Amino acid sequence: MKKFFSLEDIIIVSSPAAAMFMSSKNRFILEIHTKFEYFWGTNKLGRLQSKLMSKPYITVFRTKSDMEKASQYFKSTYSYNFINKELFNDTVSIGEKKRKHKIIYMGRFGKEKNLPKMIECAKLLKKQIPDFILDMYGTGVLVDDIAKLIEENDLSENVHLCGFCNDKNIFDNYSLLWLTSDFEGMSMTIIEAKAKGVPTISTNWGDGVFEVIHDKEDGFVENTVEDIVNRTAELMNDKELLINISKNALKNFDEFSKENAYKRWIELLKRFEGELE
Repeated sequence: MKKFFSLEDIIIVSSPAAAMFMSSKNRFILEIHTKFEYFWGTNKLGRLQSKLMSKPYITVFRTKSDMEKASQYFKSTYSYNFINKELFNDTVSIGEKKRKHKIIYMGRFGKEKNLPKMIECAKLLKKQIPDFILDMYGTGVLVDDIAKLIEENDLSENVHLCGFCNDKNIFDNYSLLWLTSDFEGMSMTIIEAKAKGVPTISTNWGDGVFEVIHDKEDGFVENTVEDIVNRTAELMNDKELLINISKNALKNFDEFSKENAYKRWIELLKRFEGELE
Protein backbone atom coordinates (compact mmCIF):
# COMPACT_ATOMS: atom_id res chain seq x y z
CA MET A 1 0.00 0.00 0.00
CA LYS A 2 2.89 2.33 0.74
CA LYS A 3 3.96 1.90 -2.90
CA PHE A 4 0.46 2.51 -4.28
CA PHE A 5 -0.13 5.85 -2.55
CA SER A 6 1.85 9.03 -2.16
CA LEU A 7 1.92 10.95 1.11
CA GLU A 8 -0.22 13.66 -0.50
CA ASP A 9 -3.06 11.34 -1.54
CA ILE A 10 -6.45 11.52 0.15
CA ILE A 11 -7.21 7.90 1.01
CA ILE A 12 -10.63 6.75 2.24
CA VAL A 13 -10.74 3.19 3.61
CA SER A 14 -14.11 1.47 3.84
CA SER A 15 -13.59 -0.75 6.92
CA PRO A 16 -11.05 -1.95 9.52
CA ALA A 17 -10.74 -5.17 7.48
CA ALA A 18 -9.28 -3.06 4.67
CA ALA A 19 -7.35 -0.77 7.03
CA MET A 20 -5.37 -3.78 8.27
CA PHE A 21 -3.48 -3.65 4.95
CA MET A 22 -2.70 0.06 5.06
CA SER A 23 0.85 1.17 5.75
CA SER A 24 1.39 3.22 8.89
CA LYS A 25 3.12 5.72 6.59
CA ASN A 26 -0.12 6.55 4.77
CA ARG A 27 -2.65 8.89 6.35
CA PHE A 28 -6.21 7.82 5.66
CA ILE A 29 -9.84 8.40 6.57
CA LEU A 30 -11.64 5.32 7.90
CA GLU A 31 -15.36 4.76 7.32
CA ILE A 32 -17.46 2.57 9.62
CA HIS A 33 -20.71 1.26 8.13
CA THR A 34 -22.00 -0.62 11.17
CA LYS A 35 -22.34 0.49 14.76
CA PHE A 36 -19.44 1.32 17.09
CA GLU A 37 -19.78 -1.82 19.23
CA TYR A 38 -19.09 -4.19 16.33
CA PHE A 39 -15.42 -3.19 16.15
CA TRP A 40 -14.88 -1.83 19.68
CA GLY A 41 -17.23 -4.03 21.70
CA THR A 42 -17.60 -7.75 22.34
CA ASN A 43 -17.55 -9.03 18.74
CA LYS A 44 -14.30 -11.01 18.54
CA LEU A 45 -13.75 -10.66 14.79
CA GLY A 46 -14.51 -6.95 14.83
CA ARG A 47 -12.22 -6.28 17.79
CA LEU A 48 -9.40 -8.22 16.14
CA GLN A 49 -9.70 -6.17 12.96
CA SER A 50 -9.68 -2.86 14.83
CA LYS A 51 -6.60 -3.94 16.81
CA LEU A 52 -4.67 -5.03 13.72
CA MET A 53 -5.41 -2.00 11.53
CA SER A 54 -3.15 1.00 11.13
CA LYS A 55 -4.24 4.16 12.94
CA PRO A 56 -6.47 6.37 10.75
CA TYR A 57 -6.33 10.16 10.58
CA ILE A 58 -10.01 10.21 11.56
CA THR A 59 -12.86 7.68 11.73
CA VAL A 60 -16.23 8.51 10.15
CA PHE A 61 -19.29 6.87 11.71
CA ARG A 62 -22.83 6.73 10.36
CA THR A 63 -24.47 8.19 13.47
CA LYS A 64 -23.75 11.02 15.86
CA SER A 65 -24.22 8.69 18.84
CA ASP A 66 -21.49 6.32 17.58
CA MET A 67 -19.17 9.28 17.02
CA GLU A 68 -19.72 10.41 20.61
CA LYS A 69 -18.85 6.94 21.94
CA ALA A 70 -15.70 6.76 19.82
CA SER A 71 -14.53 10.29 20.61
CA GLN A 72 -13.55 9.12 24.11
CA TYR A 73 -10.84 6.96 22.52
CA PHE A 74 -9.83 8.42 19.14
CA LYS A 75 -10.49 11.19 16.64
CA SER A 76 -13.88 10.73 15.03
CA THR A 77 -16.76 12.40 13.24
CA TYR A 78 -19.99 11.30 11.54
CA SER A 79 -21.83 11.61 8.26
CA TYR A 80 -25.31 10.19 7.82
CA ASN A 81 -26.14 7.80 5.03
CA PHE A 82 -27.84 9.85 2.36
CA ILE A 83 -30.26 9.47 -0.51
CA ASN A 84 -30.03 10.96 -3.97
CA LYS A 85 -33.54 12.33 -4.46
CA GLU A 86 -33.08 12.10 -8.22
CA LEU A 87 -33.67 8.33 -7.88
CA PHE A 88 -37.26 9.04 -6.82
CA ASN A 89 -40.12 10.43 -8.85
CA ASP A 90 -42.25 13.25 -7.47
CA THR A 91 -45.28 11.07 -6.83
CA VAL A 92 -46.16 10.57 -3.17
CA SER A 93 -49.30 8.50 -2.54
CA ILE A 94 -49.91 9.26 1.14
CA GLY A 95 -53.48 8.34 2.06
CA GLU A 96 -54.30 6.53 -1.20
CA LYS A 97 -56.13 3.19 -1.18
CA LYS A 98 -53.26 1.28 -2.78
CA ARG A 99 -51.33 1.68 0.47
CA LYS A 100 -54.11 0.36 2.69
CA HIS A 101 -53.01 -2.32 5.15
CA LYS A 102 -49.78 -2.90 3.22
CA ILE A 103 -46.39 -3.22 4.93
CA ILE A 104 -42.97 -3.45 3.32
CA TYR A 105 -39.66 -4.95 4.42
CA MET A 106 -36.63 -4.26 2.28
CA GLY A 107 -33.17 -5.56 3.16
CA ARG A 108 -30.91 -8.55 3.47
CA PHE A 109 -32.20 -11.86 4.75
CA GLY A 110 -29.42 -12.10 7.32
CA LYS A 111 -29.33 -13.20 10.94
CA GLU A 112 -28.91 -9.67 12.32
CA LYS A 113 -32.24 -8.64 10.73
CA ASN A 114 -34.13 -11.05 13.03
CA LEU A 115 -36.75 -11.84 10.39
CA PRO A 116 -38.28 -14.71 12.41
CA LYS A 117 -39.45 -11.96 14.78
CA MET A 118 -41.08 -10.22 11.82
CA ILE A 119 -42.97 -13.41 10.97
CA GLU A 120 -44.13 -13.58 14.60
CA CYS A 121 -45.42 -10.02 14.21
CA ALA A 122 -47.25 -11.01 11.03
CA LYS A 123 -48.84 -14.02 12.74
CA LEU A 124 -50.16 -11.85 15.57
CA LEU A 125 -51.26 -8.99 13.30
CA LYS A 126 -53.42 -11.37 11.25
CA LYS A 127 -55.70 -11.76 14.29
CA GLN A 128 -56.34 -7.98 14.31
CA ILE A 129 -56.07 -7.06 10.61
CA PRO A 130 -56.90 -10.21 8.62
CA ASP A 131 -56.41 -8.59 5.20
CA PHE A 132 -52.97 -7.05 5.84
CA ILE A 133 -50.14 -7.64 3.36
CA LEU A 134 -46.42 -7.84 4.18
CA ASP A 135 -44.18 -7.82 1.11
CA MET A 136 -40.57 -8.75 1.89
CA TYR A 137 -37.98 -7.61 -0.65
CA GLY A 138 -34.40 -8.87 -0.58
CA THR A 139 -32.14 -11.89 -0.79
CA GLY A 140 -29.84 -13.72 1.58
CA VAL A 141 -28.98 -16.95 3.31
CA LEU A 142 -32.22 -17.10 5.31
CA VAL A 143 -34.72 -16.84 2.44
CA ASP A 144 -35.59 -20.56 2.56
CA ASP A 145 -35.95 -20.48 6.34
CA ILE A 146 -38.34 -17.54 6.17
CA ALA A 147 -40.34 -19.20 3.40
CA LYS A 148 -40.75 -22.23 5.64
CA LEU A 149 -41.91 -20.09 8.57
CA ILE A 150 -44.47 -18.36 6.35
CA GLU A 151 -45.92 -21.72 5.31
CA GLU A 152 -45.86 -23.20 8.83
CA ASN A 153 -47.75 -20.22 10.24
CA ASP A 154 -50.40 -20.21 7.50
CA LEU A 155 -49.33 -16.77 6.26
CA SER A 156 -48.97 -17.46 2.53
CA GLU A 157 -51.87 -15.16 1.64
CA ASN A 158 -50.52 -12.33 3.77
CA VAL A 159 -46.72 -12.51 3.57
CA HIS A 160 -44.95 -12.57 0.21
CA LEU A 161 -41.27 -13.03 -0.64
CA CYS A 162 -40.69 -10.63 -3.52
CA GLY A 163 -36.96 -11.03 -4.24
CA PHE A 164 -34.49 -8.24 -4.96
CA CYS A 165 -35.89 -4.82 -5.89
CA ASN A 166 -33.95 -1.72 -6.93
CA ASP A 167 -36.98 0.48 -7.67
CA LYS A 168 -36.96 3.18 -4.99
CA ASN A 169 -40.50 4.25 -5.95
CA ILE A 170 -41.89 0.90 -4.76
CA PHE A 171 -42.54 2.53 -1.37
CA ASP A 172 -45.46 4.42 -2.94
CA ASN A 173 -47.46 1.19 -2.60
CA TYR A 174 -47.09 0.78 1.18
CA SER A 175 -48.30 2.42 4.36
CA LEU A 176 -45.58 1.19 6.75
CA LEU A 177 -42.03 -0.17 6.85
CA TRP A 178 -41.21 -2.87 9.38
CA LEU A 179 -37.70 -3.38 10.73
CA THR A 180 -36.98 -6.01 13.40
CA SER A 181 -33.17 -5.89 13.37
CA ASP A 182 -31.00 -6.70 16.37
CA PHE A 183 -28.41 -4.19 15.18
CA GLU A 184 -27.80 -1.77 12.30
CA GLY A 185 -25.26 0.87 11.39
CA MET A 186 -27.67 3.40 9.92
CA SER A 187 -30.60 1.94 8.03
CA MET A 188 -30.74 3.17 4.43
CA THR A 189 -34.17 1.60 4.08
CA ILE A 190 -35.71 3.90 6.70
CA ILE A 191 -34.35 6.92 4.82
CA GLU A 192 -35.61 5.62 1.47
CA ALA A 193 -39.05 5.03 2.97
CA LYS A 194 -39.11 8.59 4.33
CA ALA A 195 -38.55 9.92 0.82
CA LYS A 196 -41.95 8.47 -0.05
CA GLY A 197 -43.69 9.38 3.20
CA VAL A 198 -43.62 5.86 4.61
CA PRO A 199 -43.10 5.80 8.40
CA THR A 200 -41.15 2.99 10.04
CA ILE A 201 -41.96 0.80 13.02
CA SER A 202 -38.58 -0.48 14.16
CA THR A 203 -36.92 -2.30 17.01
CA ASN A 204 -34.28 -0.45 19.00
CA TRP A 205 -31.23 -1.66 17.04
CA GLY A 206 -28.89 0.95 18.56
CA ASP A 207 -28.72 4.55 19.71
CA GLY A 208 -28.69 5.70 16.08
CA VAL A 209 -32.28 4.58 15.62
CA PHE A 210 -33.42 7.74 17.42
CA GLU A 211 -31.49 9.86 14.91
CA VAL A 212 -33.24 8.39 11.89
CA ILE A 213 -36.64 7.94 13.59
CA HIS A 214 -38.12 10.73 15.68
CA ASP A 215 -40.15 8.44 17.92
CA LYS A 216 -43.92 9.04 17.76
CA GLU A 217 -43.39 11.92 15.31
CA ASP A 218 -42.34 10.33 12.00
CA GLY A 219 -42.14 6.68 13.07
CA PHE A 220 -42.03 4.43 16.12
CA VAL A 221 -39.40 2.49 18.06
CA GLU A 222 -40.93 -0.61 19.64
CA ASN A 223 -39.22 -3.76 20.91
CA THR A 224 -41.71 -6.51 21.64
CA VAL A 225 -43.77 -8.35 19.06
CA GLU A 226 -46.92 -7.23 20.87
CA ASP A 227 -45.91 -3.54 20.81
CA ILE A 228 -45.01 -3.64 17.11
CA VAL A 229 -48.33 -5.29 16.24
CA ASN A 230 -50.45 -3.01 18.45
CA ARG A 231 -48.80 0.07 17.00
CA THR A 232 -49.34 -1.22 13.46
CA ALA A 233 -53.01 -1.95 14.13
CA GLU A 234 -53.48 1.49 15.70
CA LEU A 235 -52.14 3.20 12.57
CA MET A 236 -54.05 0.99 10.16
CA ASN A 237 -57.31 1.66 12.03
CA ASP A 238 -56.75 5.43 12.27
CA LYS A 239 -56.27 6.84 8.78
CA GLU A 240 -55.88 10.44 9.97
CA LEU A 241 -53.11 9.49 12.42
CA LEU A 242 -51.32 7.45 9.74
CA ILE A 243 -51.48 10.33 7.26
CA ASN A 244 -50.06 12.79 9.82
CA ILE A 245 -47.16 10.46 10.71
CA SER A 246 -46.54 9.85 6.99
CA LYS A 247 -46.39 13.58 6.25
CA ASN A 248 -43.88 14.03 9.07
CA ALA A 249 -41.73 11.23 7.63
CA LEU A 250 -41.70 12.96 4.24
CA LYS A 251 -40.90 16.33 5.81
CA ASN A 252 -37.95 14.95 7.79
CA PHE A 253 -36.36 13.23 4.79
CA ASP A 254 -34.22 16.27 3.88
CA GLU A 255 -32.08 15.67 6.96
CA PHE A 256 -30.54 12.79 4.97
CA SER A 257 -30.16 14.53 1.63
CA LYS A 258 -27.18 14.22 -0.69
CA GLU A 259 -26.58 17.96 -0.28
CA ASN A 260 -26.14 17.73 3.49
CA ALA A 261 -23.75 14.77 3.17
CA TYR A 262 -21.77 16.64 0.51
CA LYS A 263 -21.25 19.61 2.84
CA ARG A 264 -20.02 17.40 5.69
CA TRP A 265 -17.55 15.55 3.46
CA ILE A 266 -16.19 18.74 1.88
CA GLU A 267 -15.52 20.15 5.34
CA LEU A 268 -13.77 16.93 6.39
CA LEU A 269 -11.61 16.75 3.24
CA LYS A 270 -10.58 20.39 3.61
CA ARG A 271 -9.45 19.68 7.18
CA PHE A 272 -7.55 16.64 5.95
CA GLU A 273 -5.82 18.57 3.16
CA GLY A 274 -5.06 21.51 5.43
CA GLU A 275 -3.09 19.28 7.79
CA LEU A 276 -1.09 17.89 4.87
CA GLU A 277 0.24 21.32 3.96
